[in-house]
Amino acid sequence: MKQLFPRGHVMGFIFSMVLTSVALCVDVYDLSLRTGMIVLIVASFLQAGEQLD
Repeated sequence: MKQLFPRGHVMGFIFSMVLTSVALCVDVYDLSLRTGMIVLIVASFLQAGEQLD
């Protein structure tokens, strides 16, 4: 029964939600352009890596 639960999918979903929240925080906290772009680029590469995994 334990192997029927899609643990990897749930963890991937949670990780994607965290990275989406990070992207939203860039806008909410009004970071500088350079800092915001760095955070968004890092978050996007992490999320792409998670999606390809």
